[in-house]
Amino acid sequence: MGITRMWHSFIQLSPAFMLGFLVFVPTKSVKSSQESLAVFELSDFENAQIENFDGWRMSEKFDGVRAIWDGAQLTTKRGHLIVAPDWFLQQLPKFALDGELWVARQAFATVSSIVLSQTPDKRWKAVQYLIFEAPRQVGNLMQRLQPVQQFVRAHPNKVLKVIEQHPIKNQRHLQDFYQRVLAKGGEGIVIRDGNTEYATGRLTHALKYKPIHEAECVVVGYTPGKGQFEGWVGALKCQLLPAQMGRLFPKLTALNRPVEIRLGSGLTHQLRQVPPKLGRIITFEYTGLTKTGLPRFARFKRIRPSKDVINSE
Repeated sequence: MGITRMWHSFIQLSPAFMLGFLVFVPTKSVKSSQESLAVFELSDFENAQIENFDGWRMSEKFDGVRAIWDGAQLTTKRGHLIVAPDWFLQQLPKFALDGELWVARQAFATVSSIVLSQTPDKRWKAVQYLIFEAPRQVGNLMQRLQPVQQFVRAHPNKVLKVIEQHPIKNQRHLQDFYQRVLAKGGEGIVIRDGNTEYATGRLTHALKYKPIHEAECVVVGYTPGKGQFEGWVGALKCQLLPAQMGRLFPKLTALNRPVEIRLGSGLTHQLRQVPPKLGRIITFEYTGLTKTGLPRFARFKRIRPSKDVINSE
């Protein structure tokens, strides 16, 4: 599609849509289940101050689709039903679990296309459910995971696996583990205070440590391409999500207005020809912040799956 025709079609859209205020309404939701089984979210390790690692644990951060099992059904973190095959669900216990549906490192697009389909197929054979939490169990982290480990031993299968939680000896031990995970193609590690009881919300004792940060924005426009990209999209105009501003870009909240960035890096030829629709939420990567608080070296990563799923966090 030529850029002239593209712009012509865009201006036919309503002003609200052009401003990126389109809200996706999922076709299947189990909101009541999600409300009864609240989950936790990770904070950034770089902002933490840990003086004593006694009782702290570390594990690989697997790049999958976070899935909550309430003992009867699987949902995303946002409460949308995951339609899994019966044979898969039959491998799970009758108590609640929290973990990642995962197939391989650096394969988020693959696993999301499998598990978010409304018609499960044979590709589910490659999916594992990697468990890092048992929300309704009591005690500290390892005590909560003990019933899961007992279930796996009593009912061995290829579906369910408990993520190993390694005790942290010191800062050097943590950094060595982190580098080994990155060398294997992992996206980072999770660091948790194993002494604490289960809690929900964004926690200061459950941390993610990744070399590249991620955030999201909503597509509100396009810039025309130049040179080799003439006739295509040069960059996406995106507004940062207000819900993420205070946590990820605190300096920008003082502006008290929408903040727009442009994403050209990371776009494939196909995306330049058929870009994400206006109003669609996309994920981008960045390496730190500029002096003014904007994301540095922002790069397009992926379109958020249509069921409103965000990578585990």
